[in-house]
Amino acid sequence: MVPTDGSAYSLKAAEYAAEMSKQFDAEAHLLNVITPSTIRISRRREDKSSVQALEEAKEVFDRRGTKVVLRKPVRGNPGEVICKIAEEEGFDLIVMGSRGLSGVKSFFLGGVSDKVCHHAVCPVLIVR
Repeated sequence: MVPTDGSAYSLKAAEYAAEMSKQFDAEAHLLNVITPSTIRISRRREDKSSVQALEEAKEVFDRRGTKVVLRKPVRGNPGEVICKIAEEEGFDLIVMGSRGLSGVKSFFLGGVSDKVCHHAVCPVLIVR
C-alpha cells in the first residue's frame, strides 16, 4: 500500500514502490486519506485534491508499466486509517514518504509516518 497526499515526499515514495512492484511483479494500492479539518473547506475542493494526488502517484506507476490500484479517498485520521486498512486487508508492506516534521511541532503533533511505523501490523518503508 502506498499512502499519498500529493506531496513531493509521497511521490518519491511512489517511485520506490513502483520500482519494487516492477521487481517483484506485485500490485500496489494507492490510498489518499482526507483529514477532517477544523477549517471549513468545501468537500468538492477536498475531493478534487485527493483525486489529483492519486492520479499523480498513478502516473509514476504507469510510466514503469506496473500494476496499480487506485482506491477511493477515505476520510479520517491518516495514521489510523492507513494502519486499519493495512491490517484488515493483509497488506505485505506500506511504502510512504516522510514529511520531515521537526522539533516542537513533531513532538506535539507527531507525523503520520511516525504513527504508522509504531502501529502498523506489517513492515513500513519510509522514504525520505
